[in-house]
Amino acid sequence: MKSRKNCLFVSLALALIISGGIIILIQQRRQAAQVHAAYYASVLAQAPCIENVCPGFDEGRILALESLAHSELVQGKEQGTHLIGLLFIYSEEIVGSGGIDFTVDDQGTPTKVENIAFSLNNLSLDSVFNVIGEPDQFLFVSGCGMGLRVYAELYYLEHGIKVVIDDTTRRPDAQVLTRNTPVDAVVYLQPDDFQSQIIESIQGLIGPYNVAYDFHPSVTADDILAQIRPWPGKEAKTTPSANFCPR
Repeated sequence: MKSRKNCLFVSLALALIISGGIIILIQQRRQAAQVHAAYYASVLAQAPCIENVCPGFDEGRILALESLAHSELVQGKEQGTHLIGLLFIYSEEIVGSGGIDFTVDDQGTPTKVENIAFSLNNLSLDSVFNVIGEPDQFLFVSGCGMGLRVYAELYYLEHGIKVVIDDTTRRPDAQVLTRNTPVDAVVYLQPDDFQSQIIESIQGLIGPYNVAYDFHPSVTADDILAQIRPWPGKEAKTTPSANFCPR
């Protein structure tokens, strides 16, 4: 009987230790998320620029790198013939990456920033809305990847900002844009080139070489572009407008 009581006491003690450890872990993760959110807000507050380097910046890659060299938010490094690679580092932890893409002249020299694109770990729509605000238009389609994959783009037309969502849900009824929806990428474009860049990105989603989104062969870029809608508001629990992967 005494042995049984001792076993019960040990089991209860272990349960308390495990529960306490889980609570501490949850608190640590929440604190880390809050700290990251503040850092991400500092990054997004510069939209559509990174340390005064914006789409249309025409002073060349060397001066862009000099501007990034003074940043406390991001590191920039020359990459290839026409890129600057970006690393977002907070407290010695890499929390995101991206790139600044330049057009090149006839001699192959990077001249003007064409676009800036980056991803931040665990960035949510809520963080984006809190800093940049709500978009003007959006695209939201689903059905690929056994019916569980969704793709969305949120468009800030005046500022040339595009927010990309590329997510896999556990069930079809979870396909909805909410404050907690994870953001795959943020893209800054020149407003004058915005529409053409949207068309180009949509064209990249279709065709036999895109294995991520196995749209039905009959689907065209125009079919997808026709699904662009006015933004209904962040509380609308927006659902996909079309399923382009029926089989």
